[in-house]
Formats: sequence, structure tokens, C-alpha cells
Amino acid sequence: MFRYILVSLLAAGVSADLMDGITPCPNNVPLPLDVYVYGCDSLPCWVHNGDIVYFEMDFRVERFTQTLKPGVSLILGPLQIPFEIPPEDQDACGGLIGIVRCPLYQDDIARYGLGMKVEAPVSGVTVNLEFWLEDDWGQRVVCYRREQRIDQPRALGEK
Repeated sequence: MFRYILVSLLAAGVSADLMDGITPCPNNVPLPLDVYVYGCDSLPCWVHNGDIVYFEMDFRVERFTQTLKPGVSLILGPLQIPFEIPPEDQDACGGLIGIVRCPLYQDDIARYGLGMKVEAPVSGVTVNLEFWLEDDWGQRVVCYRREQRIDQPRALGEK
């Protein structure tokens, strides 16, 4: 489903390398090399609850892994709210773009992309979005945080 959405987003969207606004996750997990969010050219990215946001990131693999699993959470003050990744997107190997595929070897440079529907429990706030990929052993391979402004759902017919 998200593959079809990707085509329309790529046709209509503008993206920018957002590394200047990307912050690291705890525990010295490696940052991505680049992060692109379609339709966003500076942080915080502004989205409406109910929108589909597509992003890509390039990352370096530090150790061999046969699998990848994505994870996302929203951080609002002291609260960390996990975001449920749909079952069809839980195998992040299927989201790899280009010639690099699973299994991944040390020093591989890979690109991963995912489209996610914004289904936040709150609107009208700026949150930190934390995104990561885990390896075979549940260890984070790459992780980053970025600011995300979540506004009210769009009115019917609004673009």
C-alpha cells in the first residue's frame, strides 16, 4: 500500500537533507548518514494528524545482521509514546532501497524508506519523533530524533 503512496509523494513532494536538525538517541546508537522527509525542507516538519509521511535515511551498518525491524516513538516532555508499526512494515528489509539487501554486512551503506500514517494521540503540539532499526539481537543499528509538529486533521477537501 505504501509503495503506491510513495510514487505520489515523490511526484508531488519536496525533500531536504535534514541532518542539521537531527539529534542522537541515548546509548550512543549511530546516527544515520542522511535523513530525508518528503514535503519537509526544515525542522520541525509540519504534518496533520491523519497525513501519511514518507521518509528515507542512509545508514552505515556496524555489524552483520540478517534482519531489520523498525521502531518509532513520540516523545512529549517526559512521556515516550510507542507508535505501532503496521504488520506489513515490520520487516524493514523490505523497505531497503537500491542494491543493498538483507543480510547486511559490516560497513554496508544502506537506504531505508517508510511511509507512515500520523496517528498521534494529540494535535497542536511539537514532539520529538524517535526512529530506529534493530538487528537480529534486538540491538539498535541506527537511531535518530527529530522535531515534528502535529496539527489537527485536515478539513475535508483541504490539501
